[in-house]
Amino acid sequence: GNPAYGGDRSSDGIYVDGGTDIVIERNIVHDGDIGIEIASEHSGKSTSYIKVRNNLIYRNYTGGIFVGGYDANRGKSEYCTVSGNTLWQNDTGKEYNGEIYLQMYVENCVFENNLIMPLVNDGGDVVFLGGIGRRGSDPINTVFNYNLYYSPVSNPDAHLWTWGKKEHYSFSRWQGTGQDAQSIQGQDPLLRSPESGNFHLQSVSPAINCGTNRADAGMFDLDGQARVYGASVDIGADEAVPYTTNGTPVVWLERYGWGGQRYDVVDRTDTDGDGFAAWQEYQAGTNPTNAASQFRIVEFSSDHNLVWLGGTNELNTPFVVWRSFDLNANGWNIATHYSRLLGADGTNRWRDPMLITNQSVFYRITVSGK
Repeated sequence: GNPAYGGDRSSDGIYVDGGTDIVIERNIVHDGDIGIEIASEHSGKSTSYIKVRNNLIYRNYTGGIFVGGYDANRGKSEYCTVSGNTLWQNDTGKEYNGEIYLQMYVENCVFENNLIMPLVNDGGDVVFLGGIGRRGSDPINTVFNYNLYYSPVSNPDAHLWTWGKKEHYSFSRWQGTGQDAQSIQGQDPLLRSPESGNFHLQSVSPAINCGTNRADAGMFDLDGQARVYGASVDIGADEAVPYTTNGTPVVWLERYGWGGQRYDVVDRTDTDGDGFAAWQEYQAGTNPTNAASQFRIVEFSSDHNLVWLGGTNELNTPFVVWRSFDLNANGWNIATHYSRLLGADGTNRWRDPMLITNQSVFYRITVSGK
């Protein structure tokens, strides 16, 4: 609760009061009172042109995103955009505020590309869109579209959208008002594991490529990856990108327990301290969580037998063995392309067929032709 208001549950994770031309993006707001609020506390004033985009907002006590003045004596929110956010199980106090809550004087606002999964109330119903429910609270020229709404509650009459003083139970009744014409309802977005903090989309999520490509969507998703990958933007804060910018498959990183983290960040991290970042370990076919699994030459004998560590990690590109007699930059030549062993962390053995006597020879191994 907010100690300035006697413990009232009105503390905001992020709050704009009377601001204009502000972008709120790529934040994670959870376990507070209100996740994000864009409002105006002063009568006759407004909060305007605020962009709330690509944020993850979950398990806040009072609700997810609040827009507008909190009573009839306050100002308004106008020309604001709420897009590309993931809202999951907010309103844990079960006050029927829901994931998005429209207060007084909401005008010319847009709510698109949001992934919304509400908490189930004690009565077995869910609130996707809550509202202050007072006279004069009908939003003006405000649009909802291209959102995805999902709840495990199968009864459509237990799903609530509030608009001004009117409550619409069922998505079909809500759509009957002209809102959310291109939105998705009732399809599980297939988040990987939200209960453990992994809000990424699975590869077959219905949210993928189903948003609308807004000019103000932002350059990056919550993880810092490209906001649009494919034909259309994904719904919610996560853009389902199958590879990192270094080309590492996301599923490979998840195999080592990094599913709930920002993939490009962990891909550049040397987790096991062996001098190789995760993307380099993938290329080499080694284990990024085991310092002993390191791409390196481990043995060389006088009869030119070469032994090195390196596996496949599903790569079909061969290792390249290079040979040099003088270590000059232009003195390296390819000795062979060596097919990778089946299975990671393999030991590779190769004997140079060239009979070399009375001369120094040097070798190096690469994972490509470079």
